[in-house]
Amino acid sequence: MSSLVIAIDGGAASGKSTIARAVAARYELEYIDSGSFYRFLTYRFLELRVPMEESAVLAALPAIRFEFRLGKHRRKGHILTRELRSPLVESQVSFVAAIPAIREKVNEALRQLVEGRRAVVEGRDIGTVVFPTSPLKLFLVADLKVRNRRRVHQRRGLGLRAGEEEVQENLRLRDRIDSTRSVAPLEPALDALIVDTSQLSLDETLSQIFALVEERLGSPQLTPCPLP
Repeated sequence: MSSLVIAIDGGAASGKSTIARAVAARYELEYIDSGSFYRFLTYRFLELRVPMEESAVLAALPAIRFEFRLGKHRRKGHILTRELRSPLVESQVSFVAAIPAIREKVNEALRQLVEGRRAVVEGRDIGTVVFPTSPLKLFLVADLKVRNRRRVHQRRGLGLRAGEEEVQENLRLRDRIDSTRSVAPLEPALDALIVDTSQLSLDETLSQIFALVEERLGSPQLTPCPLP
């Protein structure tokens, strides 16, 4: 089976995860969250008490191995979920993700994962850097207030503290770092289809996304599964 990647990019809390998961389920594709790989590395650096300085992070990087199986990051057999969404990881992950050697390590891991597979991969530079030949690239946008509401809801659902002002400030910071970093800044690929989810319900968003997928990648590449 040849590889097939649908690339979904966008800023923090733009709806990437929800939409990417739904697309993967609809078309029986694997789902991969590239951001979780940066979160995993950030979590491991913090666990190892590595100072958040580029030289220290780079010195520790070779000893860290991804433990990613069945769509989940693990540490000594334990599935990491809340740990990767903790406020401390949240506050440091943009710094970690901006380091070129970190991005190279993650990109290589992602390319190995999808070799010979069919997947939806979400992130911030999937269509521009990681899989630039993807036949379908989507770039999601939403205004800050909408994204703030989504992120607060997500964190509270995980049992994490989620003050609205703190979350919004963190989103502003991540937007600034992600869009201004020198390596792979957050921006749509030239051939990406931009979808603004600010005023759309989830059902409306998915209806639009499914239509785009089937228009670009219709039979025989993809066959939708029956909806429940």
